[in-house]
Amino acid sequence: MIENSLKKNVYVNLSGNKTILTNTLIINNLKEVSAELPELISKIYQHDLDLINEEEKTLLGLKIGKTKKSDVLKIINSKDLSTINQKSKIWKFNDIGITLYFSTWDLLEEIIVNSPFQGKTLKGLSIGDSIEKAIKLYGEPKIKSLVSAFWKDLSVFIKDDIIVSIKIW
Repeated sequence: MIENSLKKNVYVNLSGNKTILTNTLIINNLKEVSAELPELISKIYQHDLDLINEEEKTLLGLKIGKTKKSDVLKIINSKDLSTINQKSKIWKFNDIGITLYFSTWDLLEEIIVNSPFQGKTLKGLSIGDSIEKAIKLYGEPKIKSLVSAFWKDLSVFIKDDIIVSIKIW
């Protein structure tokens, strides 16, 4: 219960800053919660920072079909921000292993992660895993070749049977 409430109240950016937002958190026993708070924030921080949510189509608070370019600048903390051409439909953040594709209306359309990104999907798939692990986690892909595999909510790109990138759209 406390963890779910906190999850709605914690914002995390890539620089590792943790900020409690002003949403109201109702707590019955302050002593009990205050002892648990650092551990809970750490758990939420580690989980949400790295989570590729292919079902909700989100990563780092970016949501496909909803997030605008201007909002990305408030969420992503990357040394590559200064080199981004804001008129471009493709934004690459090589230092964090994230590439974003935008629609004609400047809405986020696709997210691709690759090395050095350290996160995982909801089911636990990450860069560097084998295609066999992906098939074990997601079942047989709808389309599979030597270089890619496609499921309903995500696709992977493969080199020598190892996943080198994960894409959600």
